[in-house]
Amino acid sequence: MSLPAYNSTTPPSSPTLAEAVARARWPRNRATVRLEAQRDELLRLRQAGESIGSLVGGLRALGIEIGHETLRRWLNRELGTKPARRRRRKKQAADGFTLTA
Repeated sequence: MSLPAYNSTTPPSSPTLAEAVARARWPRNRATVRLEAQRDELLRLRQAGESIGSLVGGLRALGIEIGHETLRRWLNRELGTKPARRRRRKKQAADGFTLTA
C-alpha cells in the first residue's frame, strides 16, 4: 500500500526582505553560526555571571566545539560590552624640584 503524494493547497509564501537578506548573508565566522540556536540561553547565563570557561564546557557537552576566545568575543559583541580603556599615566617630575634660570 502506498501513501498518496503530498499536495499543499496553499502556495509557498515568498520570503520577506529581511529573511532573504539573512539567507544571502554569508556568515563571517562559521563557529559562531552554531551558537545562534542557544543565543538567548548563552546571553542569559553570561549576564547572570557564568564564566566563559563554564559556558565553553557546557557547549562541548552539547557537541558544539568552540574556542574560549571565540565565545568571549561573540558574547561581547552580542551584549554590546566595550573593551576596557587603557589610560596612560601622567608624567610627574622625578623629585618635584624645578630649575629656574
